Amino acid sequence: MFSTIKTCENAMDAHILKAAIEAEGITCYLFDENIVTINPLYNITVGGIKLAVVDADFEAAVKLLTTIESRPYLDDENKEVTCPSCHSTAIDMSVLALKSPWTIVSVLISLVSFIYPIHSKRVNRCKVCQTEFK
Repeated sequence: MFSTIKTCENAMDAHILKAAIEAEGITCYLFDENIVTINPLYNITVGGIKLAVVDADFEAAVKLLTTIESRPYLDDENKEVTCPSCHSTAIDMSVLALKSPWTIVSVLISLVSFIYPIHSKRVNRCKVCQTEFK
């Protein structure tokens, strides 16, 4: 059978991780990719795009995924991206800004009108102190 090692919000991230895992000789599969790609609103319903491996490769795949995700992000000058507040390198890149006033207004409008949010701002967020920055 298959075991899910990671879920992704979009197909691009899922395929990048899949390629990295397959480059190490571990066969990897994507589940629910088509439904999430065709209609992103179903992402929450189906639980995202699931990156899965056969049970025999589970431990090796999780170890590899942990190694990949622990690498620091680099900027255009090949320097580590650090949090401006606490100088941590534990950063989530390009996440939806939750503290932006426009994001809050957009969410409220989308809830009232039953449409996909009309505005979304992407920022970097520190995993340690939750500071959002560009």
